This record gives sequence, structure tokens and C-alpha cells, in this order.
Amino acid sequence: MEFAPFWARLIAYLLDGMVLLALGLLFLAVAGLQLLLASNMGEVDPPEASLWAFVAILGFYCVFTALYYIVLWAWRGQTVGKMAMGLRVVTKDGRRPGLGRSSLRWVGYILSAMPFLLGYVWAAVDKENRALHDYLAGTRVVR
Repeated sequence: MEFAPFWARLIAYLLDGMVLLALGLLFLAVAGLQLLLASNMGEVDPPEASLWAFVAILGFYCVFTALYYIVLWAWRGQTVGKMAMGLRVVTKDGRRPGLGRSSLRWVGYILSAMPFLLGYVWAAVDKENRALHDYLAGTRVVR
């Protein structure tokens, strides 16, 4: 297996970020429109139920983001960004990670961000270009 270089992983991560940002803006627009309509086009304060609906939509987006990564890793071993870069997440024996391992990898994604994205940067100096979340979930990113 040829390990994916750090720069390719970074570009894939940024592409996934752009996909999720676009979807996030769509979720935010729907939530904002719901608040605007509930406030009679800004003439009155929106009812408290509308604010909770806004929070629920944003919460749904957070769950959607986690599912985006977990389901795509388990199903294809690739997110949209990794597909574009020709990369794949695999286990040590070259298989797709499955739901459990993908969920663990997602937890590792969050831990990799603390502090200062050091868990991600580790992939730049690791001999197999593995980041903290790869070690935690027992995965590798390959071409």
C-alpha cells in the first residue's frame, strides 16, 4: 500500500470542509428563514419555539457532519474530498473500516483538533503519514 502524502490528505480535508460549509450555509439559511418568517419578517421578536427550532436545525447539522464522515468511511472508505484526491481509508489489512472503527476515527478527528490541530499535523512527520485519529482507529490513508 502506498501511504497518502500529507499534502494530499490536507487537500482532501479542505475539500470536505468546503462541501460541509456549503451544506452548513444551506442549513443556516433554512434556519434563518424560519426565524425571519416566525418574526413576521422582522417586525416582532420571534417566538421562543422558533429559537429552539433554529438550535435544533444547527444541532442536526452537527449530527449530519459526523454522519457524513462515519457513513462514507464505513461504506466506501472515502469522503468526497478523498474521492477527489484518489485516497482511501483502510484498515491494516486493506479493508474498509466499518461503522465501529469509523465512529472511533471520528472521535479521533475531534481529539486531533486539540490542541492546535497537532493530531492532524502529526501526519506530516509520521513515516506512514498517519495522524492521531488513524492510530486511535487502526486505520491508514492510502492512494
